[in-house]
Amino acid sequence: MSVTTAPPEAATSEPPPSVPLAPTAGAGSASAASRGPSVAVACDAESDVCKVIRDELIRQLRSSSFPDAKSGNPDIALTVNINPVSDRIRPGAAPVMLHTISVELNGRSGRTAVPMPAPRVFEFDPVFGRPQLQQTAQSVAADAIEALRGFAARQ
Repeated sequence: MSVTTAPPEAATSEPPPSVPLAPTAGAGSASAASRGPSVAVACDAESDVCKVIRDELIRQLRSSSFPDAKSGNPDIALTVNINPVSDRIRPGAAPVMLHTISVELNGRSGRTAVPMPAPRVFEFDPVFGRPQLQQTAQSVAADAIEALRGFAARQ
C-alpha cells in the first residue's frame, strides 16, 4: 500500500476550529473522492491518557484526509479503551510512580467491526513521562490510520 505524506508545513498546521471537516453539499466529486470515510473518536473513560491519544488520533485523521465526524452518523466510530495493567514505584533518590497501561482501539462501521492494531501496552511516569506518552500516542494513531486506510480500501 502506498502512503502519501503531506509537506512538513502542512503536517504541523491544524485547521482552525471553524473550518468544516466534512465536504459541503457543493463540494466537487474529486474532493470527496480524495477523502477517507468520516471517523468519530471517543474515549471509553475520562482520563488524561485517553485525551492525549484521542487528540493525536484526531490530529492525524485530519492530516490524512479523514473527516472528523463530531456529530451525525460517522462512517466509522472509533473508541479508545484505556486499561490500567499495574502500578509500581521505581525506587531511587526520588521514587517515581510508574503506570503500566494498555491502549486498545475498537472500530465499527455500522454493524461491521473495523480491524484495528493489537492493544499497545506501555509504561510511563505521569509526572515526568509526558514526552513518552505523546510518542506512544503518535505511534498508536499512525497504526490506526493505516488500519483505517486498509479498511477503506476494501470497501
